[in-house]
Amino acid sequence: MIFDFVHFNRIADTIIPLSYESNPCPYLKRLLCGTLNFFERKESDAKNILWELEVWSKLKRKMSEVYLQEPDIILDFGNSKVGIACKKIYSVNNVEKTLSDAVHQTEAEVDPSVKTNLWSK
Repeated sequence: MIFDFVHFNRIADTIIPLSYESNPCPYLKRLLCGTLNFFERKESDAKNILWELEVWSKLKRKMSEVYLQEPDIILDFGNSKVGIACKKIYSVNNVEKTLSDAVHQTEAEVDPSVKTNLWSK
């Protein structure tokens, strides 16, 4: 029961900042697409979007110019923007492919002068 509470609290902290966004529905709907059980090493769109929203919400608490935009998150520093491709890693065997996907996603969407990729295990 304690793990369920901690897990619920983590999800709540992540999605509360969405209430200030103009269109939170697509993100909330994606949270329903698959399992959010952290003890399952099974890939799901719900876990992927939760990780993206977690990174976004933590950045949003520290700075105001953070947006949910492709590649996944954009940090606006006035004259420059940083694109962050958030990728959840489910297996050590897929690290290289996952990072490669993040690089391609970032290259396709953001000014090539500044790029960042975030990932988690």
